[in-house]
Amino acid sequence: MNKQLSRVHHCHHEDGGQQSQEEVPGGHEEKKENKEVPIQDTTILIHLFGQKGNNSLGFDQFQLFYNNLQRELMEIEFHEFARGKTEISPMNFARLVLRYSMIHQDDYTTYINRVQDRSCVDDAGVDLEQFEQFSLFLNNLAEFTVAVRLYTAADMPVSRSEFIRAVKCSTGHELDPHLVDILYRIFDANGDGRLSYSEFIAVMNDRLHRGFKSNSKMTAMGWKPFRDCVISEFARF
Repeated sequence: MNKQLSRVHHCHHEDGGQQSQEEVPGGHEEKKENKEVPIQDTTILIHLFGQKGNNSLGFDQFQLFYNNLQRELMEIEFHEFARGKTEISPMNFARLVLRYSMIHQDDYTTYINRVQDRSCVDDAGVDLEQFEQFSLFLNNLAEFTVAVRLYTAADMPVSRSEFIRAVKCSTGHELDPHLVDILYRIFDANGDGRLSYSEFIAVMNDRLHRGFKSNSKMTAMGWKPFRDCVISEFARF
């Protein structure tokens, strides 16, 4: 993987970096690289592989970079929805959870109204530590999907105890009970203490992929599509 990412850097500069002639003092002409490549495409690659793109990158270094980047993005989103406070309100947390969902506007309104009806103005929200727990849970969504099927029949509503056990099994950590309570305010359709498994997983999958699913239908194979995909994803940061 590291070699491929390094090749992405090399090929990207071959395609995007053009040579131009520029007159310099003394009457001589000097070749100068035209750096018109967008900064966001190159900054991360230079950070990882150096100015020339030939530095080596160990797995531990890449993992540290990835974890730090992921945490920074998580904190940015947290502060966006906390709106200057130390917590995200239950209503804003519902909006955050549904942010990337591909549901009908009427269904979106139903979710928001449901949380509003089940919350008070002075209710505690989701703090940064709890949001970090939620992000860890999302990163283990596939494992959670398998685990929850061990405790419930297929596509049956999930109780809180079953939900908590499945999260612990898939992540090794427990979600804060208050965070679980807010999730159930969102997804417990009829107030019986159970959430719709299929509905919940569909919304969580949309959030996890953050719109990247739109590229999943690409049928082209080979190095160039892979390279373009990696460059495109780096540009998101």
